Amino acid sequence: MPTTWRSRALIGLAVAATVFALVFVMRALSPAQELTQAPYTPTPTPTVTAEPIPQPGRFSVRIVGRQSQPMDTARIYGRDPQARPEAVRRASNGAAKALERYLNQAFVQPRTRFSDAAYRGLLTSKAADSLSREDQRALGAHPLPLAGGITQPVQARAIVLQDRGDVVAVSLRYRARMAVLFDDGTREPLVQRGAMVFVRAGDTWRADMVDVRLRRPQARRDAGEESP
Repeated sequence: MPTTWRSRALIGLAVAATVFALVFVMRALSPAQELTQAPYTPTPTPTVTAEPIPQPGRFSVRIVGRQSQPMDTARIYGRDPQARPEAVRRASNGAAKALERYLNQAFVQPRTRFSDAAYRGLLTSKAADSLSREDQRALGAHPLPLAGGITQPVQARAIVLQDRGDVVAVSLRYRARMAVLFDDGTREPLVQRGAMVFVRAGDTWRADMVDVRLRRPQARRDAGEESP
């Protein structure tokens, strides 16, 4: 049967509809359509917070024993030259406060620890001038790069020297201990022990004689240096 113009028009419309449908399907499956989808967001990895390194607290010095010691021979005449108990207590407490202030400046406070600033505020000028290099190190002038530390309470025993009832000096024997923490997490002991003789300097007490030893961490000693 010969093809009429009407049948040719119907065939053209069918072909056009098929092409349009194919174009629509290809656009729906194209990568451009994928870009319109919401991007993938990975689940964040939890952040592990490092525990803070403990910083050394302040030293506290407590007098655990007091003794009054005369410096004259008045006792042989039957007189008791002992100072009044309140004077002995007041003098020993004043010396203990001076020791406590020095220990915190020498080993705790970041601006002054392991420098000569602490012992210069502790000693009389006569005692400071007589220090050797090892004396200075024993008093804490030995730089150590600390990350932190833990201090322990200090117990001291006091001998109050008096002359005919007047307090002239206070001797304190003590031991100060501190656990030193370094950047690598290691902990080592630092111990200062010995005795100091305090005299009154105006409203404060200063050490006029010192005999102390400082056991420094083994890993931070100078090469070839022996432990005191």
